[in-house]
Amino acid sequence: MSEVRKLSFLKKIFQKFVTVKRLLTSSHRFKEYIFYLIRKTGLIPIIRNLRDRARIFRDRTRLEIYKRVPTRILKSHNEEFIDYFLSGKFNFEIDHSHIPRELLPRIYLTKNQWDLYFHSTKQEDSFSTNFKDKVLNEHITIAFFCSYASSHFFEKTILSYVRINLKMRWILCKFSDFPAEKHIDGIELVIFNDVASATHYCNTNIDFIIDADGPLRPTKTLEVLKNTSAYVLNYYNLITTSNKYFYDALIIPKSVTVAPFISEKKIIELDSLGGWDLPPLVLKINKSRKKYHFCIIAEQFKIGPEFLKEFSVLSHNFKFIFIGTKYPYFLVDKLKIYGWNLKNVSFNTAMPLLQLQYFLKKNVYSILDIPNYSSGSGTIVGLSIGIPTICKEGPYWINQMAASIMSQTENINYIYHQSIQIEKIIIEHMNNSAALEIRIEESARKSGYLNPEIFLNDLHQELLTAFPSLRSSPVTA
Repeated sequence: MSEVRKLSFLKKIFQKFVTVKRLLTSSHRFKEYIFYLIRKTGLIPIIRNLRDRARIFRDRTRLEIYKRVPTRILKSHNEEFIDYFLSGKFNFEIDHSHIPRELLPRIYLTKNQWDLYFHSTKQEDSFSTNFKDKVLNEHITIAFFCSYASSHFFEKTILSYVRINLKMRWILCKFSDFPAEKHIDGIELVIFNDVASATHYCNTNIDFIIDADGPLRPTKTLEVLKNTSAYVLNYYNLITTSNKYFYDALIIPKSVTVAPFISEKKIIELDSLGGWDLPPLVLKINKSRKKYHFCIIAEQFKIGPEFLKEFSVLSHNFKFIFIGTKYPYFLVDKLKIYGWNLKNVSFNTAMPLLQLQYFLKKNVYSILDIPNYSSGSGTIVGLSIGIPTICKEGPYWINQMAASIMSQTENINYIYHQSIQIEKIIIEHMNNSAALEIRIEESARKSGYLNPEIFLNDLHQELLTAFPSLRSSPVTA
């Protein structure tokens, strides 16, 4: 009986402790005081170090679970086709007859099956019947369609566009059935309930639509692209992975080769793309040894058997981290098949942009590009903090993007021709990484990739040159 009373007494004390703790932590002043003490006592580096150690422990624990527990127990796979696409399962299959027609172009393109890609999209050309004769003024309006949940990735860059170039009006467009996000003041945001209202708005108010959804493009956005009288363009570092025939022009870097079957489109070649507004980090150069030699920032659908086979040898001598993989249990299974050393492999979920920059700067020597499906956005994020992308130049735009950016930012020594060269590249970089990171960031910030003003002036001029403009019309009394 005494034991029961003792347990009851301890339970009451614990309940009181929880109640007091809730009252204290709910107080705004108390939180401010705690943060002040942390800053005053210099605990921030210690807390960050503990947080990083906790993440490493979590990654290792997760990896060990993936290696030992059957997949069916870990997670019952969602059979929706978009989940099938994102998991990358199609990379290891030959027969795609069970896949919806609208998803096939993305799959063929990811696997670099050019003939199949061409035939799977060519028939859609007949669907786009709008004859477009919109005449442009000196001032043009651009609708930036980015409907999926990570559109916050672009919002600060669009805000910088708005502030810099007054001749280009930028409007962020979304559909109402996507997750609500905190809106940034200064950006015009238009939310549509249906395709009809979106198409009407674009026909009457918009000169150009930029499709920034890429392989995750929702069906509603696709219907707008099909039926609008506004000119449709691709997002600058992504030439569409499907339904390219609804585009009126393709924006590409000057150094990228265009596949022959899309040469019938207007090609707008720019010296640099995007003009991302990524401010420098207030973070000291990490002179201590970093945790990871290579970071792969990619949706899992880009990681196919060619990549796994080509880089498995590197995993025995160098440490890798995959960021943004949504189905790691499936990827781990493939890593084992292709002989990767799983002790040198870690995983982390997708991060907000600023958090990603901090993580890369502190923990990673280099970003490793996927040769089959090159990454423009990951390369630019790395350059903004001096982290190089080690990449290979492929035959077409889809596997040239990173090499094009690295070349135009004076970093050609990180472009390899055979994977055997990668070990030499990473060792040379590690030997002088602190100085090289400063040089890489400085050269990148002089380019248009991280300078919105350079990019916008170039884009504005090229759009007016490529499409009808009132400037060339005769002046009437």
